[in-house]
Amino acid sequence: GFDAAVTQNALRLKRRINSRFIYLMAIPAALPRLGFHQIDMTVDGIRIRRRALLVAVANGRRYGGGIRINPGAALDDGRLDLIVYRAASPVKMVATLPRFILGRHARLDYLETRQCRSVRIDAKTPLPVNVDGEMKGATPLEIEIVPKGLTILTPPVRR
Repeated sequence: GFDAAVTQNALRLKRRINSRFIYLMAIPAALPRLGFHQIDMTVDGIRIRRRALLVAVANGRRYGGGIRINPGAALDDGRLDLIVYRAASPVKMVATLPRFILGRHARLDYLETRQCRSVRIDAKTPLPVNVDGEMKGATPLEIEIVPKGLTILTPPVRR
Protein backbone atom coordinates (compact mmCIF):
# COMPACT_ATOMS: atom_id res chain seq x y z
CA GLY A 1 0.00 0.00 0.00
CA PHE A 2 1.01 3.57 0.68
CA ASP A 3 4.03 2.60 2.80
CA ALA A 4 5.46 0.57 -0.11
CA ALA A 5 5.14 3.66 -2.35
CA VAL A 6 7.01 5.67 0.30
CA THR A 7 9.73 2.99 0.49
CA GLN A 8 10.12 2.99 -3.30
CA ASN A 9 10.62 6.78 -3.20
CA ALA A 10 13.04 6.51 -0.26
CA LEU A 11 15.18 3.97 -2.10
CA ARG A 12 15.41 6.34 -5.08
CA LEU A 13 16.30 9.27 -2.81
CA LYS A 14 19.00 7.24 -1.01
CA ARG A 15 21.02 7.25 -4.22
CA ARG A 16 21.43 11.04 -3.91
CA ILE A 17 20.77 11.88 -0.26
CA ASN A 18 22.12 10.32 2.93
CA SER A 19 19.76 11.19 5.75
CA ARG A 20 18.16 9.37 8.64
CA PHE A 21 14.95 11.19 7.70
CA ILE A 22 14.86 9.69 4.19
CA TYR A 23 11.46 8.00 4.74
CA LEU A 24 9.88 11.21 5.99
CA MET A 25 11.35 13.02 2.98
CA ALA A 26 9.84 10.38 0.67
CA ILE A 27 6.25 10.84 1.86
CA PRO A 28 5.32 13.95 -0.20
CA ALA A 29 6.30 12.27 -3.48
CA ALA A 30 4.06 9.30 -2.62
CA LEU A 31 0.97 11.41 -1.89
CA PRO A 32 -0.18 11.51 -5.54
CA ARG A 33 -0.27 7.70 -5.43
CA LEU A 34 -2.40 7.73 -2.28
CA GLY A 35 -5.01 5.13 -3.05
CA PHE A 36 -7.11 2.43 -1.50
CA HIS A 37 -7.02 -1.24 -2.39
CA GLN A 38 -9.36 -4.15 -1.78
CA ILE A 39 -7.31 -6.42 0.51
CA ASP A 40 -8.18 -10.02 1.31
CA MET A 41 -6.55 -11.39 4.44
CA THR A 42 -6.60 -14.68 6.24
CA VAL A 43 -5.71 -14.00 9.86
CA ASP A 44 -5.19 -17.12 11.98
CA GLY A 45 -7.55 -18.94 9.63
CA ILE A 46 -10.25 -16.23 9.59
CA ARG A 47 -10.95 -14.50 6.27
CA ILE A 48 -11.19 -10.72 6.36
CA ARG A 49 -11.74 -8.25 3.51
CA ARG A 50 -10.92 -4.56 3.88
CA ARG A 51 -10.59 -1.54 1.62
CA ALA A 52 -7.32 -0.09 2.89
CA LEU A 53 -4.59 2.45 2.29
CA LEU A 54 -2.00 0.15 3.81
CA VAL A 55 -1.62 -3.10 5.68
CA ALA A 56 1.42 -3.61 7.89
CA VAL A 57 2.54 -6.68 9.77
CA ALA A 58 4.97 -5.84 12.53
CA ASN A 59 6.74 -7.47 15.42
CA GLY A 60 8.32 -4.29 16.74
CA ARG A 61 7.11 -0.78 17.44
CA ARG A 62 8.81 1.13 14.62
CA TYR A 63 9.52 0.88 10.93
CA GLY A 64 10.43 3.07 7.97
CA GLY A 65 13.10 5.25 9.54
CA GLY A 66 11.53 5.33 13.00
CA ILE A 67 7.83 5.76 12.19
CA ARG A 68 5.89 4.39 15.16
CA ILE A 69 3.66 1.95 13.30
CA ASN A 70 2.62 0.09 16.45
CA PRO A 71 3.64 1.77 19.71
CA GLY A 72 2.21 -1.03 21.87
CA ALA A 73 4.09 -3.91 20.21
CA ALA A 74 6.34 -6.29 22.14
CA LEU A 75 9.11 -8.19 20.37
CA ASP A 76 8.90 -11.16 22.71
CA ASP A 77 5.15 -11.79 22.99
CA GLY A 78 5.08 -14.53 20.34
CA ARG A 79 2.59 -12.64 18.19
CA LEU A 80 2.58 -10.51 15.08
CA ASP A 81 0.78 -7.18 15.09
CA LEU A 82 -1.47 -6.53 12.09
CA ILE A 83 -2.22 -2.88 11.35
CA VAL A 84 -4.86 -2.03 8.74
CA TYR A 85 -5.30 1.62 7.76
CA ARG A 86 -8.83 1.34 6.36
CA ALA A 87 -10.35 3.63 3.78
CA ALA A 88 -11.07 7.19 4.74
CA SER A 89 -11.13 10.30 2.60
CA PRO A 90 -7.74 11.30 1.13
CA VAL A 91 -8.03 14.66 2.90
CA LYS A 92 -8.56 12.93 6.24
CA MET A 93 -5.62 10.61 5.57
CA VAL A 94 -3.26 13.49 4.80
CA ALA A 95 -4.51 15.47 7.80
CA THR A 96 -3.80 12.60 10.20
CA LEU A 97 -0.44 11.61 8.66
CA PRO A 98 1.55 13.46 11.39
CA ARG A 99 -0.31 11.52 14.11
CA PHE A 100 0.49 8.29 12.29
CA ILE A 101 4.20 9.15 11.98
CA LEU A 102 4.45 10.07 15.67
CA GLY A 103 2.61 6.96 16.85
CA ARG A 104 -0.44 8.85 18.10
CA HIS A 105 -2.88 7.10 15.78
CA ALA A 106 -4.24 4.36 18.07
CA ARG A 107 -7.65 6.00 18.50
CA LEU A 108 -8.34 6.72 14.82
CA ASP A 109 -11.68 5.16 13.93
CA TYR A 110 -10.36 3.87 10.61
CA LEU A 111 -7.30 2.15 12.05
CA GLU A 112 -7.65 -1.52 12.91
CA THR A 113 -5.07 -3.48 14.88
CA ARG A 114 -5.04 -7.07 16.00
CA GLN A 115 -2.54 -9.66 17.09
CA CYS A 116 -2.08 -12.92 15.25
CA ARG A 117 0.28 -15.83 14.67
CA SER A 118 -0.14 -15.97 10.89
CA VAL A 119 -1.53 -13.81 8.12
CA ARG A 120 -1.93 -14.13 4.37
CA ILE A 121 -2.42 -10.88 2.45
CA ASP A 122 -3.73 -10.77 -1.11
CA ALA A 123 -5.18 -8.19 -3.48
CA LYS A 124 -6.95 -8.41 -6.83
CA THR A 125 -4.04 -6.53 -8.43
CA PRO A 126 -0.64 -7.55 -7.02
CA LEU A 127 0.69 -4.86 -4.68
CA PRO A 128 4.37 -4.23 -3.94
CA VAL A 129 5.68 -5.60 -0.63
CA ASN A 130 8.05 -3.65 1.60
CA VAL A 131 10.04 -5.84 4.02
CA ASP A 132 12.12 -3.90 6.52
CA GLY A 133 12.84 -1.06 4.10
CA GLU A 134 13.49 -3.22 1.04
CA MET A 135 11.13 -4.00 -1.83
CA LYS A 136 10.55 -7.78 -1.86
CA GLY A 137 8.11 -8.78 -4.57
CA ALA A 138 4.35 -8.44 -4.51
CA THR A 139 1.24 -9.89 -2.95
CA PRO A 140 0.16 -12.54 -2.18
CA LEU A 141 2.24 -12.64 0.96
CA GLU A 142 2.20 -15.12 3.85
CA ILE A 143 3.77 -14.35 7.22
CA GLU A 144 3.96 -16.58 10.26
CA ILE A 145 5.71 -16.02 13.57
CA VAL A 146 7.85 -18.76 15.06
CA PRO A 147 7.90 -18.22 18.84
CA LYS A 148 11.40 -18.59 20.30
CA GLY A 149 12.67 -19.29 16.77
CA LEU A 150 15.75 -17.10 17.14
CA THR A 151 18.60 -17.49 19.59
CA ILE A 152 20.51 -14.31 20.32
CA LEU A 153 23.93 -14.36 21.96
CA THR A 154 24.75 -11.34 24.09
CA PRO A 155 27.71 -10.41 26.28
CA PRO A 156 27.33 -11.11 30.00
CA VAL A 157 25.49 -8.47 31.98
CA ARG A 158 27.74 -6.62 34.44
CA ARG A 159 26.20 -6.03 37.82
